[in-house]
Amino acid sequence: MALYEIKLFGGFQVLYQGEPIVHFRTQRAKAIIAYLALFPRQHPRELLCDVIWPAALLDQGRSRLRQELAVLRKTLEPPGHDGELLHADRLTLGLRPGAFTTDVAAFERAIKAKDWTGALAWAQGPLLEGFWDEWALQERGRLELLREEAQRQLGEQVAPSILSTPPLVALPTPLTRFFGRDRECRWLASALGEGARLISLTGPGGSGKTRLAIEAARLLAEEARHSPIYIACGELESVSHLAEAIVVAAGIPRAPLRDPLELAIEALSGLTQPLLVLDGIEHLVPKGGAPLVGTLLTQVKQLTCLVTSRQPLDLSGEREFPVMPLSVPEPGLPPERMYLYASVRLFLDRVQAKRPDFALNKRNADSIGEICRRLEGLPLGLELAAGRCRELTPEAFLERYAQRLHEIEARERDIPARHRSLRALIDSSYRDLTQAQQQVFARLSVFCGGWTLAAAEEICREEGSDVLEVLARLRDHSLVFVEERGASQRWRMLELLRTFATEHLVGSERADFLRRHARYFQVHAETTLTDSAETENLRAAVHVSLEELNDPTLALELCVALQNFWLHHGHLREGLAFLERALEATEGASSLRAEGFRLAGILARRAGDIAQAHQWQAVALQLYLLAGDEAGVAAVHNNLAILARVSGDLEEALRQHLEALALRRRLGDTKGIGMSLNNLAVTYRALGRGKESRECLKEAQGFYEPGSVGIGVLHMNLGWVGLLCRELPVARSEFSTTLAIALNHELTAWFPELWEGLGEVAVESGDTESGVLLWGAAAQARQRLGAPLAPQDQSDHDTRQETARKRLGKERFDTLLAEGRALTTEAAELLAKRVATGEPLA
Repeated sequence: MALYEIKLFGGFQVLYQGEPIVHFRTQRAKAIIAYLALFPRQHPRELLCDVIWPAALLDQGRSRLRQELAVLRKTLEPPGHDGELLHADRLTLGLRPGAFTTDVAAFERAIKAKDWTGALAWAQGPLLEGFWDEWALQERGRLELLREEAQRQLGEQVAPSILSTPPLVALPTPLTRFFGRDRECRWLASALGEGARLISLTGPGGSGKTRLAIEAARLLAEEARHSPIYIACGELESVSHLAEAIVVAAGIPRAPLRDPLELAIEALSGLTQPLLVLDGIEHLVPKGGAPLVGTLLTQVKQLTCLVTSRQPLDLSGEREFPVMPLSVPEPGLPPERMYLYASVRLFLDRVQAKRPDFALNKRNADSIGEICRRLEGLPLGLELAAGRCRELTPEAFLERYAQRLHEIEARERDIPARHRSLRALIDSSYRDLTQAQQQVFARLSVFCGGWTLAAAEEICREEGSDVLEVLARLRDHSLVFVEERGASQRWRMLELLRTFATEHLVGSERADFLRRHARYFQVHAETTLTDSAETENLRAAVHVSLEELNDPTLALELCVALQNFWLHHGHLREGLAFLERALEATEGASSLRAEGFRLAGILARRAGDIAQAHQWQAVALQLYLLAGDEAGVAAVHNNLAILARVSGDLEEALRQHLEALALRRRLGDTKGIGMSLNNLAVTYRALGRGKESRECLKEAQGFYEPGSVGIGVLHMNLGWVGLLCRELPVARSEFSTTLAIALNHELTAWFPELWEGLGEVAVESGDTESGVLLWGAAAQARQRLGAPLAPQDQSDHDTRQETARKRLGKERFDTLLAEGRALTTEAAELLAKRVATGEPLA
């Protein structure tokens, strides 16, 4: 019999041997136990920190988790029984299997066994009442659906949903369930109930503004704080019609000879606390709708307005509340985790309304997740897609509609015309723009994944135009939105809108702006490479140069400019494929082609193709010689030296490095000198000459900027020299510096070598298990990146691993290596930080 009973329905409670544990130090302590009980498995500590303290920095979250864990052990586990409930290791935390039961687990077992009466007996009250964490709200919604299913199976009248409240006559009565907006709904009800008089729900068409407004108004009405009056503005042609609609909705007889606005003011003034819900008012805003709302608020002191619109009213005192799409699952989640996402639950609910036997399972989970991601969580899009899945499987739906999602049309007869397809909604917003705004909107389609204001101004500007002003107007129409990123901003549009915008940029104009886009990222490669948000734009620029512009020279210039992107951010194979196509389509003995072949040789070496790397470096050398480019010749000698070293010919590597260094010194190539000294140091290290290696690296430091990518490589090499000289504090310090630079610049391609070096530090420090875990993570990262160890490096690494295998025993070594391969990148980073800093594992 389990010692602990954890109750999650209704109020949260933990019982030990039948006696309640009443004292928990903080609400977050309860949240930790509730989350671990709801999702019973071992959770990576850093991910648990993100769940419990989503706004905290990682270090803050780790510190708080350690503090809460120490107190929870004292609260939950009797003296001398450490680990009876909480099962923790150095990287994960969970509840010990078999030590506890939950009412949720019993409820779900009853559902599975079709014991409907038993299921309802367990589900007493809403899940985790009083918890407003996102995970709790999402799980509450999933279990509510199961509770309602049990009631239907028993033939009982379905009780009011935990997520919504009974509709009033003054509000529409939706025939479908409400998903994923519980927190927003309560915020709106709170704001409106505490003095806000005008809130505008803004967002793109189909984002769920109407439904959110209805549910917030329903909540206020249930609490007897407001009398809602709902006006569907979509079919109203003028502001006078709006005033008349208010009179009718308020139940006042129409008086043909009186001004409708006067009657509306009179009708609203007769109510105690009127809440006017104006749904879809955007088309009336430029026709005087905003001033009318302002007049009503001025004349009726007790009036509160909740407005849905694709653009704000721009009135004093207005509070704008952007309604964004629902959360979508990341790829690869198991079916049980996908239920946490509102977009998935909404899609399933709408499909099951037509196909009661439809279920989320391992076979269709990936396709359902992809549908949600392709539609970016847009509620209307999900509903339309669900309608098509009446006769199509999710897999067949994607095959048929993946490239034209905005063209899907509703099949239900009672759907308003403007909601019958996403295209109809988008087209309605597009037609409201001026011609100049329509032009910029279309031109913005050349961006992938968003853009900065500087990029938009350089690429989309025409003589006399103000791009920022146009962006502001597009934002007002909910066609683009802006994200705060620290002290900077980034603009974006939904991919469905971008597809529509692309259709309005055609012919020579499209080619012109695609070329502007490609040139911008070629010229600004050095600065954009530091921003991971630009990854999609960088890829698109190269792809478009080859495919649409048919300009391989431009593609080659981009590939060369983006060499650090391919080399340091884990895109070896991708860069190599682009380079091969661009080089094959160009000809001549230019320095550009020489640089392209040299870069291709480096990428091929990193990808493990040593023979191809030799061949391309040889071609690059000939082209540099023909072009008379001595700096290029020196760069090739440097690369040939590295090829010799990784192939085991250390004397040839030394000769080539010294030749490259001498040539670079003669040319005064300071950057090249630093690079040659850095690489020469690696060869000295391979020869076992630690003193010469360190001297080269110390001299090289004078040629690098502090904190730069290049100096990060230098510190990594100093770490390896520290290991060679058995100076563990030095090695730990240098690898720690490198790790900080790699994380700061998101240099994922560095992780494998860093994990290998830090793994050696851990092993030499006596923490062999952590070292083997890091080696496993490094092996998995190399496999993922397509960057195997070179033959000589692999031989050295095999020797290090054999030492650890003998120390631990083969079975334990192999187990840890497999566990290391299974670590997430985040967990590997956390372990590497702890080894680098010497911090003991909690």
